Amino acid sequence: KIGCDPQELYFTASGTEGWVFGDFVIVKDQNQEKKTAKISYQVPPLSQPANLRIELTDADGKRNVFNGQVDGQLNVTFNASYKQEAIVSVFINEEMVSQQQYH
Repeated sequence: KIGCDPQELYFTASGTEGWVFGDFVIVKDQNQEKKTAKISYQVPPLSQPANLRIELTDADGKRNVFNGQVDGQLNVTFNASYKQEAIVSVFINEEMVSQQQYH
C-alpha cells in the first residue's frame, strides 16, 4: 500500500479516475474493470441429450463458460465476468444457435 500523504488528491477528468501523490500520478484504467453478464439459455426440445457449449469472448480472449451434456428444455442460467465488452456464443453439438453482445 502506498502511504497516504496529506497532499493526496483524488480526481476525475473525462471519465478517468486517479490519484495524485506529490510528483506521482496513479490512473485507474476504466477499461480493465470486470463486469458481470447474466447468461441465460433455454435449450429447445431435443430427441436425445446434446452437448451445450457456451463461449465468452472479451478483452482477455475466448473461453468456454459452460460445456456439458444437456437434456431438452433445460434452462441454463449463470453469471460470468468479463472485461470491456463481451460476445457470448451458444453452440449445440458445435452448431452456433445463438449469440449475444454485452456492453
